[in-house]
Parts: sequence; structure tokens; C-alpha cells
Amino acid sequence: MALQPDTVHCVTASSYHPFDDGSGIKAGIWAGGAKENDATPMIFDRGSVLPGQNAGYILCDDGVLRYPGQNYQLNIGSQPFLKVNRKGERFANESTPYDNMLFAAGRQPGGVFCQVFDGNCDADIIRFKTIGCASYTRAMVEYAGFTAEEFIDFDGGSETFFKADTLDELADMLGFEGADKETFLATCEHYNELFDAQKDTDYGKEAYRLSELRTPPFYGCWFGGSLLTTLDGLRVNAKLQVLDADYNVVPGLYAVGDASGSFFNTNYPEYFPGVAAGRSVTEGRQCVKMIAKDAAFPASAQSFEIAEPEAAPTEWNDGTYTGNAQGIGGMISVTLNIKDGKITVAEIGPNYETPRYPGYFAISSGLFAEQIEAAQGPDIDGITAATLTTGAVKMAVRNALIEAGK
Repeated sequence: MALQPDTVHCVTASSYHPFDDGSGIKAGIWAGGAKENDATPMIFDRGSVLPGQNAGYILCDDGVLRYPGQNYQLNIGSQPFLKVNRKGERFANESTPYDNMLFAAGRQPGGVFCQVFDGNCDADIIRFKTIGCASYTRAMVEYAGFTAEEFIDFDGGSETFFKADTLDELADMLGFEGADKETFLATCEHYNELFDAQKDTDYGKEAYRLSELRTPPFYGCWFGGSLLTTLDGLRVNAKLQVLDADYNVVPGLYAVGDASGSFFNTNYPEYFPGVAAGRSVTEGRQCVKMIAKDAAFPASAQSFEIAEPEAAPTEWNDGTYTGNAQGIGGMISVTLNIKDGKITVAEIGPNYETPRYPGYFAISSGLFAEQIEAAQGPDIDGITAATLTTGAVKMAVRNALIEAGK
């Protein structure tokens, strides 16, 4: 995000796949293409964090820079409830697009905001009628039978959301102290006045998206942005051919989806639901049609073989061995103890997988360790909805056993 530092200042979590490292864009540049000049991040106001945590990168124990948020997207953060800064002040219209709210938060202390609502939240969420992926929360409350509190827990927010019987108690839980706490409570009271008047005289939010803070229990959570992807890829023309810095076609080079630019400019318009995925699908289809007509490509496709990975040995030396492989959230290390031809798992970690997903649970609960010891090797069953994490664990076990077989 070096091309747009303002993004770093308001982002607390990442929701992109670790394999999405910009390699396609880099390859296009090396081949002579030019990248769009204007940085265009896709960020969502859903990166929940604990009180006191700031936006921006932190250096982790494995030497990798990561954002502090452990929940990649807590969807309720996009609901237009009251949002305040660390001084307890309201600072923006909460009903604006995701990135508008976040860039405003990036100019507040710590680059974060605190969302607050009360026991009437279920009815509020239904009334707000949010659209796009923000409607996920509403759908779960309105149609799936969840309460907002149940959905927060389901969505992985139980460790970062706070609940209290009074706003005073909630303020303490959220870390407001002294004058900041007094301001927070005064802001809540003023927000009630705006609700009663059904008019936001401060920031002009629609009346139907105002809510009151009077009915216990009261809820609060700190948020920053969650970075999903960037949309400022390689410069292309209408045929999806990559262009160089002088807008000349690079022969035989095409780019589509997030590897391409020339579609969005500086922001992602989330009020057009499906435009990002729709763009990628449409461009992909169009690109294949253009390639079929391109004289730069041979009439017949060339064939190639993919080499199979090295198999794990079946005989091992006694000792302790560690193998690594890339998971969803970072590198997964599996350490094995081998004694008289028997494998026991010493450790799987660190666990950077997404907490609300099964892969995180399978590591933290010891389920993967049990499967490895039962299989006495990498051929484990894994678990549903954790295909990539399971694959990384299997690969790490294989790599450890390769070392044990030398």
C-alpha cells in the first residue's frame, strides 16, 4: 500500500488471500506493461479490533508485517449505527460508503472508530435496509432467525464486541476514560436527541438510519478497515490488451479482473453490488474471445506437464523435524517428534488462520494433530470448509518428513 499511505492509516485487518501478492501485475510490468497511476483499494469498515489497538501494520514474531485484526471482516461494522472516535466524538455520517467512513476515521486518533448500539438493534438493522454485502447482517437477522448478538458471535466477533447494562459501563469496557468518557456519554445523549427529532442536524444522515441508545443491553466495538484487494492493475484497452507507459499495445499480453486497471478510479463503488465480480467474469469471457482472434498466439495450444511434488519418505530418522507451508493467514509450521518410526505432533503454529473458520479451530483444538498421528503421515482427511488450511498442514507434514528421511 505504499502508493496510498492513507489506506494503511485506517486499515486494521486483511481479508485478501495470502497468495494474492501482486505477482500477475508484476509479471505484466516486467513484460512491458504499465500500471494505473491512481491507487484504488477495496476496503470495508469491518476490521474489528480490541480497545487500544491502532490501524496500520504491526511486526509479528515471524518477521511479517500484518494488520492487528484477527477477524478478517465482521460484517456488522457496516451498519450505520453511531460511530465515534477515541475522544468520544462523532465525526462523520455513518451512512456513507465504506471507504468514505474509513478515510474519515484515518484522520482520527489511532485511525479507528467505535460503533455503538442498543437492545433495539435487530429492528434497527432491518429498518436500515443496507445493500450489497453489508446486507449480509440484515439477511441473517431478518430471514435466518439470528439475533444481532447471535450473528456477531457467529461472524467471529465475540472477542472484540462488548456488552453492558448501561452506557457508563460500556464506556469503561471500550476504554473511554476521564474527559473522553464524559464526551462519549454526551455524544450518546445528543444522538438520542437527533433520533427523537428524526433529523441529523450534524451530518445529514437519513432519518430512517438514525437509532436511539436507551434500551439495554448496550453494545460496542472498535473497528478499522479490512483490505480485500486493489483495483489499480495493468492499464488495458477495450480489447483488454495491456498497454505500456505510452499507451501502446504490448503484443500478446492481456489482463482481466483485479490484475487489470482502467475500470475503477481511486475507489470501489460498493453501491453497485456485484460490479467487481461481474467485471471480472465479463472481462474473462471477453478476453478469451479476443485471444482467439489474436495473431500473436499460435493456432494450436502448446501442452506442458506439471511435475508432481516430491513424495514423503516412509522411513525416517529419529529426531525433531519442522516443515512449513503457506496457509490462508500466513506460514503454518508443523513440528514432529519421531521415535522408533512413530510420529507424534509437537506443535502446529503459529495459528494465523481466520478465527471464525474451521481451519483455525482444527489447529487450535488439536484436531489436525490427532489426524496426523492417526495417519502417521500427511495423508489426513482434513475438515470441511478448510481446504486451503488442510492442504498447507499436509504440505508442512510432508516437508518435515522429507527432512526426517535425509
